[in-house]
Amino acid sequence: MPNILIPENADCFVQGPHVALWRWQRSNDQGELAYHLWQTMRAEDVHLRYFHEEFVGAHGHLRGDLACFITHYLLPPDRANLIITAKDSGIIYGVIDFHVFASQRYAMFGVWTTKAGRKHAQEAGKLATSWAFCVLPVDTLFGFSPHKYVQEYGIRGGWTSLGHIPRFFVDATSGEKKPMYGVTVTREDWELTHAKDETFSPMKGM
Repeated sequence: MPNILIPENADCFVQGPHVALWRWQRSNDQGELAYHLWQTMRAEDVHLRYFHEEFVGAHGHLRGDLACFITHYLLPPDRANLIITAKDSGIIYGVIDFHVFASQRYAMFGVWTTKAGRKHAQEAGKLATSWAFCVLPVDTLFGFSPHKYVQEYGIRGGWTSLGHIPRFFVDATSGEKKPMYGVTVTREDWELTHAKDETFSPMKGM
C-alpha cells in the first residue's frame, strides 16, 4: 500500500462532499478577510471566550480585538491557516489553524466555525488533518482546550482522547481555573484509518 500522506496528494484533501478548504496567508489577504472573520466572531459573541480562555498566555492582554486576531492567525511564521467554505456556495464558515513546532515535528490544531458552519466542521477537520500531514513537517497533531467539546470533536473525527488536567487554565477575564482537555493523532494512525476514507482519499479509483 503506497504512502498517501505526501505533498503531491495535498490537493486531494482540500475538498469534500460539502466543504472546500483553501490556504489563507498574508500574501492573499490584505486585511479584508481577516476583518470579516473577526467581525463574524464578534457578531456571534465568541471572540472574548476564544482568545481569553483558549489562548490565555499569548492573547489574554489583547482583549480579543482585531490586533489580537491578526497576531494569532496571520503574523506568526510558524502558523498554517485554512479557510473553511461551503463547497456549493463559497460561503465562509470559519478557519482551521496549525501552530507548527517543526523541530519537535508536531503541531497544535485549532478550529473555529460559525454557527451555520458547525454541521460541516467535522468534515473540514478530517480534510484538514490529512492536508496537514501531507504538507507540514509534523508527525503528530494535538488539540487542547478548556472546553470539553475539543474531545468530542476530536473523537468523532478519529483522534484519540488524552483525558484532562483539572484546574490547568486560568481564565484571564474571570480568574476561574478551568481544566485542559486534550486530543491527539499521529501520522501513522491517520494513514491507516481516515486518510483512506473513500470520500476523500486519492486511493479512490486506484
